[in-house]
Amino acid sequence: MKTCRECVEFLCDYLENALPAGQRAEFDEHLSKCSCCRAFVETYRKTMELTGGCRECEKKTYPPLPEDLVRAIMSARGGCGAKSDGGAAAPGNGERGAAGGAIGSA
Repeated sequence: MKTCRECVEFLCDYLENALPAGQRAEFDEHLSKCSCCRAFVETYRKTMELTGGCRECEKKTYPPLPEDLVRAIMSARGGCGAKSDGGAAAPGNGERGAAGGAIGSA
């Protein structure tokens, strides 16, 4: 892991102690040199504490967000990715959100 982006990709596994020893050592080395990633990890760790864990949300089913709420949020964020396929839409890289909506720009 040489870049911050690579560290973010493995963040959940890192915090759940699921990385192989070699990757964890690389992650720790990067954190020792990068104050931005250290701050990001601590913020994410606190979020996990408050929400009950990184992977717990994947096991739950949530009702869809109201479209007017989605539009209001997207409008406040500058409108990018405001298209919806019936669920919550948000800017991102084409993943699916917890409410089942597409996350990604058109």
